[in-house]
Amino acid sequence: MVIRPMIVGAFLAVTGSAAAADCAAPGHGTRRVTAGDFAVQFVTQPADIAIGRHFDVLVTVCRDGAPFRGRVDVDADMPAHGHGMNYAPDIVDEGAGKVRASGMMFHMPGEWRYVFTLDGETGREVLEVRDDVR
Repeated sequence: MVIRPMIVGAFLAVTGSAAAADCAAPGHGTRRVTAGDFAVQFVTQPADIAIGRHFDVLVTVCRDGAPFRGRVDVDADMPAHGHGMNYAPDIVDEGAGKVRASGMMFHMPGEWRYVFTLDGETGREVLEVRDDVR
């Protein structure tokens, strides 16, 4: 797995107090990408992604160790092929910087890119994680 963060736009404002445990170092099976003062941690359910099978992505987004309080979108694409998934995931905001993206599917093997778009009061951040799925 190659992790390459990409930042686009201005930094976002976050308000409120932190649930520090949710923004601590990731647990077993959790992947993390950081850019500046942002951290995106995520885990897939099931852990092993099968080609042509739906899966969920559970995401926690933090800024400066505090839960992010903005809109989080989760998507994926294949940069080398120039296309995304055949299905749009359902994104459910679970509060305190947590979202669940249900119904994701990688319909073919190869390099996929998870794309996490964070929208807040002052701008947009985009972080990505590349994953070779076979």
